[in-house]
Amino acid sequence: MNTSTRSEENSFFPVEGTGVCVAELRRHLSCQAEWRHELIPAQKLGQMAHDFGLGNFSGEDVHGLWRIGLLRADYVDGLHFSQRNGLTFFESESFHMDMGAIEPRPEGYGSSMPERSKDVPSSNESLSELLFHPFRIYVLHHVARIFSSRTAVCQYLLWKPGIERLARSELQELDRWTSSPAFSERFNYWNQVTEVAFLCKAVLWMPPKGHPASATVSPWIPQYAEMVRDYLKRVGLSMVRQYREDLAWSAHTSDPNNTVQTLLRLMRPAERERVKGHLGAATRFLDMAESIRRACERLLDVVLPEEDELGPGQWMDGARKSLYGSERVFDAPRKDLRDFLGILGIDFGVKGIAMLRVRLNLAQCGKQ
Repeated sequence: MNTSTRSEENSFFPVEGTGVCVAELRRHLSCQAEWRHELIPAQKLGQMAHDFGLGNFSGEDVHGLWRIGLLRADYVDGLHFSQRNGLTFFESESFHMDMGAIEPRPEGYGSSMPERSKDVPSSNESLSELLFHPFRIYVLHHVARIFSSRTAVCQYLLWKPGIERLARSELQELDRWTSSPAFSERFNYWNQVTEVAFLCKAVLWMPPKGHPASATVSPWIPQYAEMVRDYLKRVGLSMVRQYREDLAWSAHTSDPNNTVQTLLRLMRPAERERVKGHLGAATRFLDMAESIRRACERLLDVVLPEEDELGPGQWMDGARKSLYGSERVFDAPRKDLRDFLGILGIDFGVKGIAMLRVRLNLAQCGKQ
């Protein structure tokens, strides 16, 4: 793999010293075709944010967030952007990988994202030349959370001048915070959490030992899994827990319906990905936390708390067994979860299946 790096000293590494780091894992993964098939253009990432109730992000908004450094890209076309700092060029593949870290601005980030027509006078760049992993939605979640106005719904009706006072106060606070080192550190960290989640998710493409599909797995995956193992050992379980707890808290602040989230996460992944709104965002963040957990459990031979055990509140001894019928709800056989589903009034078993068949038959008769 032949690479040339520009401004790599600005890259944000979660672990100092020798050994595998996030940057090296990203380099290895970026050259794999299976990985690139998971990436989406800026416009689709913005549409995801809209579907999850995070606000209106156009493709150009996502592009602008990338240009000012708040959002790292996962594929940058090799024919353009050659002057942007923080890009690593893969000569054999003709593309760049974004390794840049957001830098503090003493004047703050106000008006730092100009209109595209002024920002890119050349017609050579197009939004399709930037690709992102869907997990980058986590960064957009924080963009929406930080820059949304806190004006009360009825403020205009109660006292109109209050809106102006609040707007001035918010501008002063944003200028103060976006000009501080803490601002750039947090966005570097949120991008890093995203990267750790999708780097761990790729490990799950490797079947467990003894699985019939093990013989057909892509030859690069076992080597990559060993690199992830080395990284997780170096970062430590305390940092792994921090990543997962932050994701769980974001899920809770997006949608606090923990029981509904647990139910949705028992669905097939393809069905779960159809869920929209704040509940869909919460489910996606928990999926990210689960990817990290399962990679750790597989590679480090440990047992970590499941996602519903993170975030606010705590479980009493035996409570999960009483509620779910098992201490490990997401790994438990479905038969052990009947009590949990029954408590919620959901039919599970012969009666439920029979009623479903009756409804399907009636629907077919109606079509005929």
